[in-house]
Amino acid sequence: DFSESTGLGVFDEVAPFVERAYNLPQSCGEATIQVEFHEFLQCNTVFDSDFQLNGPGGPYTVSVTSADCSIGSQQSRNFTLTIDPPIQSMGDYELIVEAAAADHLLDLCGNQSIDEVIPFSVQTPLDVEVDIGRDTSLLCAGDELTLDASGVGVAWQWDDGTTTAQRTVNDAGIYSVVVTTVCGIGRDEVEVFVQQTPPVVELGVDDFRCPGEQETLNADNGLAFYEWQDGTTNPTLTVNNTGTYAVTVTNGCGTVEDAVMLTYVPPLSLGLAREYALCAGDTLTIDVEHPFADYRWADGSTSARRQFTQDGSHAVTVTTLCETYEAAFDAYFLVDPQLELGEDELLCPRDTLVLDMGIPGSEYRWQDGSTSRALVVRTPGTYRVTVSTACNELSGSIRVDYVLPITTNLGRDTFLCPEDPFLLDATTEVEANYRWEDGSSNPRRLIFGPDVYSVTVTSQCEKIVDTLAIVECEKCPVYVPNAFSPNLDGVNDDFLPQGACPFQEYELTVFDRWGNQVFASTDPNTGWDGRSRGKLVAQGAYVYFLRYTVVENGISRVAQRSGEVVLLR
Repeated sequence: DFSESTGLGVFDEVAPFVERAYNLPQSCGEATIQVEFHEFLQCNTVFDSDFQLNGPGGPYTVSVTSADCSIGSQQSRNFTLTIDPPIQSMGDYELIVEAAAADHLLDLCGNQSIDEVIPFSVQTPLDVEVDIGRDTSLLCAGDELTLDASGVGVAWQWDDGTTTAQRTVNDAGIYSVVVTTVCGIGRDEVEVFVQQTPPVVELGVDDFRCPGEQETLNADNGLAFYEWQDGTTNPTLTVNNTGTYAVTVTNGCGTVEDAVMLTYVPPLSLGLAREYALCAGDTLTIDVEHPFADYRWADGSTSARRQFTQDGSHAVTVTTLCETYEAAFDAYFLVDPQLELGEDELLCPRDTLVLDMGIPGSEYRWQDGSTSRALVVRTPGTYRVTVSTACNELSGSIRVDYVLPITTNLGRDTFLCPEDPFLLDATTEVEANYRWEDGSSNPRRLIFGPDVYSVTVTSQCEKIVDTLAIVECEKCPVYVPNAFSPNLDGVNDDFLPQGACPFQEYELTVFDRWGNQVFASTDPNTGWDGRSRGKLVAQGAYVYFLRYTVVENGISRVAQRSGEVVLLR
């Protein structure tokens, strides 16, 4: 589209029309249609009243929106139509696009959209949910069962050809119905069993079970209804806890009940420690009493509860119907316990120190909040511990320092020009001895030429060797001729600077005495042949400017040169 605002003087007199309507409903319940016009419409000229939907299950109302218009755009080609209510029936529909007023459905030049009727069909049936009863149903001989499909549908077709919403049966068999609605088709079936006897249930006698065992109580009577004491309705119930379990079983011919008491022996978990520490004169009481258990101590005692007043090692075995628990422990009766961390320590890098209190039956708290008996030291610092014994509380500390590592670093391999001396520095923060490859022992050394230099640095904890290779520095001179004779005799025919090293960047320009550029090149292999724009220039002096980059000693150097060059004929 073009408008006067473009300044192009081109006007559109073609009426807009619907280029395509897509995402048309295929099934009941769908509620959107996408409409795309062949050109942009003004957003403020598109209204709900410009769109109508006719078809079965109506009337329908249509509302129109556009993603472009909703974010502030003045124009759009694409619009979403929302149908209310959603499609209610399968069948043939017509979407009518017709401007409801003269100022509706206008393009950017004011042309009104062409009226259109867009037909479509909703033909994809939905799955209809049909429920005529339990998947399996029970009947006693002589009883009747009414199967009811009247909740949904406008037409019914049973497996025997009947077409009513309900059907009464009294024989065993599989019965099915197909239900048709305005939106789809559904099917359901049930299997009917004829049963002659009431249920029989025997859950067994009251009994004991071991921890972790699962017992499956079985009340299965085939096709029947079940209700356990916890409300579950399966034929079986899996249990693993002490309790009374009861079930009521009902079939078409009667109801029975049964119950059983299962007692689970508690698991053995006596929680005895490996050692107990008390003060001298105290009494240690150990009680391992447990339901349904027998006891045997190492000294032959069979009591659940024992008392001890002297140091010793003890063991007990506790046995139930299901398992055996064995435990051994040591009893200590402390007399004036002492804490000894030792003298302050100086360690080498990466060394560790284990601080182990080793007072039986105590609680520990280190400066970092940890509570283990032993602490592994890996960093310098002051380490403190508080030990709470059965008799008193002890505190102590120790200072641990580390010898600093050797940090000697002669640096990266480098170059050295003959006129420049170079200082090698092997100094490190820690006290150390130095030995250079020439036998000298100072930490610093002044050198004057290329070579491979090494130093051995030794402290009380370690020895390192550092090596530095120094090579002679590199120079890359550039030769620029001051005259040339482009007479095609094979000698000095071109003006071309020559470098001892490859050029990384290169730019050569030549000017005559009036400042006119007669030659320029960025190719170091292309020289000036005495021509400008294909014609020979006059003999005489010319000014050149040369800018180039070379790499010396691994470092880029940028240089510029200028001067005169004489062209001779």
